[in-house]
Amino acid sequence: MPQNTFSIQEFFKNSVLSLTRPGEYYSRMDGAAGAGESILAAVIFGIMTGLINFIWGLTGMGILTGTLGAVLGGGIGILSFFGSVLGAFMALFIGGIFILIISALCGGSTDFNKNLRVSSTLLVIMPVKALLGLAAGTAHGAGGLISLAVTLYGLWMLYHALKSFLGCREKAARVASLILTAVPAIILITGLMCSRAVDTMKKEFKTMTPGDAGNLLKILPDSTNSQEGIEKLKKMMEEAQKNPKDQ
Repeated sequence: MPQNTFSIQEFFKNSVLSLTRPGEYYSRMDGAAGAGESILAAVIFGIMTGLINFIWGLTGMGILTGTLGAVLGGGIGILSFFGSVLGAFMALFIGGIFILIISALCGGSTDFNKNLRVSSTLLVIMPVKALLGLAAGTAHGAGGLISLAVTLYGLWMLYHALKSFLGCREKAARVASLILTAVPAIILITGLMCSRAVDTMKKEFKTMTPGDAGNLLKILPDSTNSQEGIEKLKKMMEEAQKNPKDQ
C-alpha cells in the first residue's frame, strides 16, 4: 500500500491499539504523517462523537431524560452533532499547541506536525466519553467519576506519547503527567462538594414552613429585610408546602 494512501481499516485498528496498548502504539507510530491525516482523524472522531450524542438525544438518554429528553432530545442531538465536529477541530489544534509546550518543557520534539499528530490520536477519547455519557443521566456523581476516569486514561496515553514518540525525558514526562492528573481530580472533587451542598440546601428548603421565613431573614443582610421580601419569601414557603413533589 502506498504511503500516502489512507486506509479506514488501518485507522480504526490503530485507534483500538492506542486505547488498549498505548505504550506499544506510540513507540512505533509513524512520525512522517502530515497535518492532513491529523485533520482527517479529527473529522472522523468528531463525526463518531456527534452520532453517539445524537442517538442519546433521540432516545432521551444521557443528560436529558424523561419527557424533557423526548421533546428536546432530537434538536439538542442535532446541535450536539455539529458541535462535536467543531469541537474536535478546536481540540485538535489547541491540543497540538498545548502538547507542543509540554514537549518543549520536557526536552522533547518541537515539531508542530508531530505534536499535532499526538493530539489527533488523543481525540479517540471523545467517542469513548460520549458512549459512556449515559451514566450522566443516571447520577451526576457516577457520570463525573466516569468522565474523570476517561480523562485520566487520556493523560496516561499522553504520558506514553511524550516518552515514546516525542522523545521527552521519562522523568519529566512522568512529572508533567502527574501535575495534569491533579487538575481534573481537583475540579471533580470541588464540583461534587458544591453539588452536595446544593442538594442539602434544597432538602432544607423543602422542610421549611412559612413561620420559618422570619427566622431565615434574621441571618440575611439588613438590606433584604423589607416587607416586600418577607411577603415573597412567605409565598414561596407556602407554595413549597402545597407542592412538595414539584420541588
